[in-house]
Amino acid sequence: RRSMRASVSQTQVSAPLGVAVTADGGLTWEAKRVCAGVDAVEGRALFVHPANPAYIYACGVSWTGFWVKPGIYRSTNGGASWKDVTGGLTDPINALAADPADPSKIYAATDNFIYRSSDAGGTWLAAAEFAYGYGLAVDPANPATLFAGALKTVLKSTDGGVHWAPVGGDLPGACRRLAVAGGAVFFGSEAGLFRSADAGATWAPAQAGITACRV
Repeated sequence: RRSMRASVSQTQVSAPLGVAVTADGGLTWEAKRVCAGVDAVEGRALFVHPANPAYIYACGVSWTGFWVKPGIYRSTNGGASWKDVTGGLTDPINALAADPADPSKIYAATDNFIYRSSDAGGTWLAAAEFAYGYGLAVDPANPATLFAGALKTVLKSTDGGVHWAPVGGDLPGACRRLAVAGGAVFFGSEAGLFRSADAGATWAPAQAGITACRV
């Protein structure tokens, strides 16, 4: 699984060995090691902050020999250097999101919990327990509203990730991607793409015209 985010001058991609950066539209790429002292890093998600592209968060799994460790890494200089901000998190980390107005407020979805941090990853608080969280999105029009996608379920928070509750009933498949755009919420799974125009209360298929709709 790969994640891509673009800024004006360069593009960052999470890849099987960490993070790769291009400054020429994808003609050439430079690999960036996000942490030292490990054999490799499997990149799972990448988030470039829209208000301050110098802030980049990446998550994945690092390993040395047979020892595997989940991790969240932060760059404040556009990917030139990275700091481990995993803290005490031990679950596999699958998705990241941040307040679009404040790069210090970030969120992480893992196999078992949703976590939030108000100090750019310095400390983490478990905000909700759920199974297999692979999607996480902040409403850009209202950053206090967040959505998290899991197995056949979407959770919603209206207080900045402090409290969460399921919305919209069961959805087909496990969430692979979740996004908020144009006033709508999009849920992507192996069963297809689904759209909610009422903040997750109801959902309808949205893959019309897409011949291969597994997300």
